[in-house]
Amino acid sequence: MDQGKMREILKNTDNDFQLIDGSVRGKLESLLQVKGQSAYLNEITSDAEQLLEQTIPHLPFQLFIDFAKTGRRKEFENVYFLRRRRLNTFAIMSIVYPANVAYKQALEDIIWAICAEPSWCLPAHLDIDTDDTVKPMSDIDQWSLENKQIDLFSAETAFALSEIYSLVKDLIEPIVLNRLKQEVNTRVIERFEQKRGYEWESATHNWAAVCAGSIGIATMYLTDDVEVEVSVLSRCVNTLSTYLDGFNDDGVCLEGYSYWQYGFSFYTYFADMFRKRTANRLDLFDKKKVKEIALFQQKCFLFEDYQVPFSDSVKGAKTLEGLSHYLHREYKEVELPPITTIAGYFDDHCSRWGHVIRNLIWREASNRTIKKWGNKVHYLKDSQWYIYSVSKNTDHYSFVAKGGHNLEPHNHNDLGQFVVMKNKDTFLWDLGAGEYTKEYFSRNRYSILNNGSHGHSVPVINGYHQAEGERYVAVLSDPETRDTGEHLEVDLSQAYPCDDVKSFIRKFTVNHTEDGFILKLSDQFAFQKSKKLVIEENFVTEADSIKPVENGLLIYKNQSAMEMNFDTTTLTASVKNVSYKDHFGGESSCSIITLKQEVIADESTIDITFLC
Repeated sequence: MDQGKMREILKNTDNDFQLIDGSVRGKLESLLQVKGQSAYLNEITSDAEQLLEQTIPHLPFQLFIDFAKTGRRKEFENVYFLRRRRLNTFAIMSIVYPANVAYKQALEDIIWAICAEPSWCLPAHLDIDTDDTVKPMSDIDQWSLENKQIDLFSAETAFALSEIYSLVKDLIEPIVLNRLKQEVNTRVIERFEQKRGYEWESATHNWAAVCAGSIGIATMYLTDDVEVEVSVLSRCVNTLSTYLDGFNDDGVCLEGYSYWQYGFSFYTYFADMFRKRTANRLDLFDKKKVKEIALFQQKCFLFEDYQVPFSDSVKGAKTLEGLSHYLHREYKEVELPPITTIAGYFDDHCSRWGHVIRNLIWREASNRTIKKWGNKVHYLKDSQWYIYSVSKNTDHYSFVAKGGHNLEPHNHNDLGQFVVMKNKDTFLWDLGAGEYTKEYFSRNRYSILNNGSHGHSVPVINGYHQAEGERYVAVLSDPETRDTGEHLEVDLSQAYPCDDVKSFIRKFTVNHTEDGFILKLSDQFAFQKSKKLVIEENFVTEADSIKPVENGLLIYKNQSAMEMNFDTTTLTASVKNVSYKDHFGGESSCSIITLKQEVIADESTIDITFLC
């Protein structure tokens, strides 16, 4: 970003801009007057009444140090995010009801409490050695050195506090406002100015967008010095450009939908504010790739709130109504999400202020009539995804497959992975994100079921699982439409660290007939020489039950069933029930179907037909 051009624009532009045109309070008050349109605000009102009866939850040292000692994140973060939700709730209620003293005082108290936190960073994002706990607490310099980081949530906190400041500065006590400004400036804006080269400044994933977007917004709200703005905003814009580099031209977020929503929402929040601050002269939406990224949401949702579950996706993730409506206004090709997928106030467990306020003020009541996602067939060549999601008669069928490599962002060893779903019945599925712990992001990452190839519908070849690394690749071919249906091939010859494999081609044929949805799978192996080999075809399912039949297996889910037909004379079937932790730390379970074949040959083909 040209600093000279930015300096000229900022000097000649009024920085007293508004979050939206007109009054935020008026926009929120109008929601209360329209029947059926205030459910989100009603959730906040109900939360406020309950929180008024509770004290601010405490973040003691033992919770803070727990991650360094045990690797657990949830205990600290549950309290941390509850405090952020309390901030959001009383900020909204103070805006809507400015004369309510209880709301005003509760807001002042939570702002004061957050300003007193020793760090706004999560412990999981700080480099804390447990040996440091024996150092004297008077050693302030040592703690300051430990606390020079700006992570996702310290940046988000600065964003939230600065925007709330702009909306309630005429309501709350000056001493609280001054403390807020001082802490945001000291902990984030000045720290960013003073230190260059934060790791996330060169990142091509969500950290770049969230941190840079949040710092930029806080700076635009709280800084009157144009030179500071130019210094900070130019770096933020450069970082956001690097964030875009993490996307292929097809706009796919390889980290999964939840991370698309996280990173791109903050990109959008900043771009909107930056355009206002520069009087529409600098526009970060005016890029073809940004438009493609905006279209990703409608591409990856399959049925209701089920989306493509690859990588660290979170099952049942909801859409952000404010973000979706804003992008629809920006790009007419962006589809609005069905009302059944829209997030409620409590659906974001991190309680992000940016989502909350924009879900309220960016939504348009007239555009809340969408019932379902449209049909889609996408071959996303750059990112090596194939998506087939189509309604037939009264049912909806989804099939998704992927290639790529095993060093993608939030990588899972999942080359050749595929899913099959009828309506919401997940016959073959992907476990998505597991619980985030220290181990989850360690060298043991791929021993965890969610992440390793043993937790995906891919084979084990002579005892070898897929390995992590960019050199382990799978190439998705251009799909072909044939009389037998859509034909797709995945070359998995380089996906395994197994010297015995000469080539491995996975072929799919997708079709609808009068009998229903048919998927034919053909795995074709060629080996370096003829020798005794064992191939174990694994299939991950959330089935309620699995029953053997003459030609294979019947997989039952809810009120539906899927036939899995194969040669029972050469393939031995077994089913193992396994447990795993979901993203929120809950105990979940799935079944892994294994079809085992022993061969003494230099090639082998395994054919399986799925019918539902």
